[in-house]
Amino acid sequence: MLKFITNAILGTPVWVWAIFAYLLFTGIKATKSRTVHPSKLFIKPVVLMLLKYKIFMSLTAGLVYGAGYLLAIVIALIIFNKDQIIIDQQNKQIIVPGNYTDLIILLLFFSVKYVFGYLAAVQPVQYNSILLWEVLVSSLLTGYFFGRTLNYLYRYRQAKPQAS
Repeated sequence: MLKFITNAILGTPVWVWAIFAYLLFTGIKATKSRTVHPSKLFIKPVVLMLLKYKIFMSLTAGLVYGAGYLLAIVIALIIFNKDQIIIDQQNKQIIVPGNYTDLIILLLFFSVKYVFGYLAAVQPVQYNSILLWEVLVSSLLTGYFFGRTLNYLYRYRQAKPQAS
């Protein structure tokens, strides 16, 4: 088992570790409250979606992805409606509360992609039999971040500018 894990890790391309480092960095950063420009909220969902661009070349996978993505958006809209964000219209910023959820979700996303990517490389027949599960999990995780972005952006747009 140790040899299997060692071979998997050593056989991983450098770009995969770069993505892991980025996801870890942004996940750790999200554990603290931070001030963000509304447009920066789109970075995570867009990056996660771009990692799955091949899905859209298959109708079935695209439909599964779309369904999971929309479901996760709706769930995130409900969940994040309770977040206590602070809208700073004057500086065009949102103060987002910190939590460990982003870190956990990003590490889960990476783990899912890593395991399925490894299976695709070493056991393609088995991978093809579970491909739609990977698509569904990826879509749910990506939709979660996009739903949060939509929630925060909607609340930002609805906030009344404060008189100076």
